[in-house]
Amino acid sequence: MELSLDNIAQEVDVRIYDFTGRMVSNRRLENVQNGRFGFDVSRFANGTYFMAINTPEGFRSKKFQVQH
Repeated sequence: MELSLDNIAQEVDVRIYDFTGRMVSNRRLENVQNGRFGFDVSRFANGTYFMAINTPEGFRSKKFQVQH
């Protein structure tokens, strides 16, 4: 995941949901503005997932695929 925020965010919540809507991972980043952040999806089954990113500037959701 790559972030490019206008201001430093004290907290950024990142949640990953499977296709059924079940949360399979969550992570809180602190004091970030720009950068790339990796997530280990090696334990996830093949399929479609959604990453929900919540910052003080707003909310964004992205769909991604896991294929081993």
